[in-house]
Amino acid sequence: MCLSREGEFETRPCKHREMQQLLDGEVIAELERGMRMITGLDVIRDAPASWIGLVCDDQAMAIWLLRAIIVENVAVRRGDKVLYLPASPNYQLGGEIKNVITVVAKTTHYWTEHASAKA
Repeated sequence: MCLSREGEFETRPCKHREMQQLLDGEVIAELERGMRMITGLDVIRDAPASWIGLVCDDQAMAIWLLRAIIVENVAVRRGDKVLYLPASPNYQLGGEIKNVITVVAKTTHYWTEHASAKA
């Protein structure tokens, strides 16, 4: 049986690629929801595969957050003022998704409340 996009079970066998796309969409949606809610920043869903983009206010913010996120032991990449955070279809809500959102919350909070005034 295969889980459809509407959340219903279908009787046909599920192809691995379909399941991967469904899981990837759910992970991206949850990461996007959490990061937008916490930061108020724009999110790029159509980032390279297995990544989600967070659009920072400027390059200084992106560079500072990149360094702070690396210290928190979460993978991160940067392109101009966009940070790319990991978004694997295998991520679980109580595990990796929570970790990514938490590190974004911690670092952006510190940036907005403390570091941006010094930069």
